[in-house]
Amino acid sequence: MNIHEAVRALRVALDDTQQSFAVRLGLAISTIVKYEADRVPHGRILADFAALAEEKGQEQLKKIFLDALVAEMGLARNAGYMSWGKQDDGVLRGYMFLRLEGEPQIDAAHAFYQAVMASTRAAMAKLLRDFHVAFEKARKK
Repeated sequence: MNIHEAVRALRVALDDTQQSFAVRLGLAISTIVKYEADRVPHGRILADFAALAEEKGQEQLKKIFLDALVAEMGLARNAGYMSWGKQDDGVLRGYMFLRLEGEPQIDAAHAFYQAVMASTRAAMAKLLRDFHVAFEKARKK
């Protein structure tokens, strides 16, 4: 499945028309039409598509969007990512992109990922909230 088919598949999985999908994402309907036809989405919108796919339980679509984002960032070779789903408060999502060289680093990152996922959702939500607050403070300086 290519990126254009994935955009359409996500919209259909959400039971959205092109117009309602555009409204959901804060985009023009013409942008959605182009994404489904021949325009490649970039950056934030790929992350938004991945988050929506994750919320809808569409793991294959999430992977397509995150793989495209990782490739766009120039991390396609030996890259990985971690993600957290929508938290109970409906606000937080997290993605972590890593550039890894060699099997030991990839194994260590996978072990870290497994440990993080085993931790409680509440602890993870607090960690992400605290990070977000610190990030926003630093960005405003």
